[in-house]
Amino acid sequence: MINLEDLGITKEEMQERIINKVCDNLLSSYEYDSRDNVEYHVDSEFFKSLNKQVKTTVEAHISKLYEEILVPHINKKIDDLKIKETNKWGEPIKKELTFVEYITERFEKYISEPVNINGETKTESSSDYWKATKDTKLSWMLNKKINTELELTLKKLVENSTTYINDNIITLVKSNLEEISKKIKVVV
Repeated sequence: MINLEDLGITKEEMQERIINKVCDNLLSSYEYDSRDNVEYHVDSEFFKSLNKQVKTTVEAHISKLYEEILVPHINKKIDDLKIKETNKWGEPIKKELTFVEYITERFEKYISEPVNINGETKTESSSDYWKATKDTKLSWMLNKKINTELELTLKKLVENSTTYINDNIITLVKSNLEEISKKIKVVV
């Protein structure tokens, strides 16, 4: 009887060859191209499914770590962040603010800035001639939204009214024509 050692193969080498062959069969397949007379390697459906599951699992784990570790760290950094406004020489010109205070202050300043008739602040305008109106950014934006909504509503109202009036005029004209045609007697 011939054993593996007689063939020059150790038990471990044979196990490795078998495992490699099984894995190769599970993870890939071969297709034949009759035009080029070539066999080529393609990923098996099992490999594609396995790869998709691994990718989904890794992404879920990364997302979980992000939520558990990074988000609290980022939130703490933002909460602890102090912003100090400086002049062009780096000297502080205002008191130190937290990030939330800074954002709130910038928002208040933004919505209360005077604007021109196009809703642009002086820094936003590309025109050399800029004249402020009595509106602030917030009031201009609200007025624009209200005017747009009113304009749409009025257009629909006029459209509906016109349709209603046209329908009634047509009905009235038809009715009058019928009455006139009943009163007219044709004599031959």
